[in-house]
Amino acid sequence: MPPVQPYASGEVWPVRTSGFAIASLACGIVGLLSFCLFLPSVLSIVFGGVALPAIKAGQARGKGLAISGIITGITGLILGLLVWIVFLNSPDTLPVKGSLVSTSDVEKLRSMGALLEGERIEYLCPTGMFSVVESGVILTAERLVVYDDQSVPESCKLSDIAAIEYTPAANWIDDAVFIIELDNGDELYFMISTEWGGDRVFERRLRRMATEARTAAGRPAPESELSPLGPDSDE
Repeated sequence: MPPVQPYASGEVWPVRTSGFAIASLACGIVGLLSFCLFLPSVLSIVFGGVALPAIKAGQARGKGLAISGIITGITGLILGLLVWIVFLNSPDTLPVKGSLVSTSDVEKLRSMGALLEGERIEYLCPTGMFSVVESGVILTAERLVVYDDQSVPESCKLSDIAAIEYTPAANWIDDAVFIIELDNGDELYFMISTEWGGDRVFERRLRRMATEARTAAGRPAPESELSPLGPDSDE
């Protein structure tokens, strides 16, 4: 039976559940669901710590709520730290100039067959989560290369690109889709993250370099098709 407190008249007050214990569990759940945000998890641990002394003294109930809040808070902090560690060690998905790609990554890409001997990277757009060499798209002076570390790279000459179909992502979670049509009817398909507008940056650079390559080869500029489902492409 929970402890009670007497009225002056001799009646008793029922001991109520600690508001800090309730707040601890609520913040713990929020922190667990949004583990990249540390504040709710920290608050759940603080509120649970504040609630326990009063509960132990019999002034309030809710020991299970407070302990559960502390546990979920600690779990949320651990998950959040793991996510941030992975994020901070992941490559940026923005296209970068070849001069910014490390020599070791260039050699790995060459050993994978993504780069030919003596070929230099003009632009590279990583699409992998853990490293540049996991997957990505490369623009050299003459070629477009789509690679990943689990299969043989696909490539085409920039001067052979007859059309570029670009479908921007419908929301920030999805990736933009590229379909490259070649003069011989073959197609090259790949996706690029929309993070910081990297897909738009890449689309402009690809279109410009392909146009220059085809002009030098005496061919018309590649047709550009933008999906009607996406926003207009910036020039």
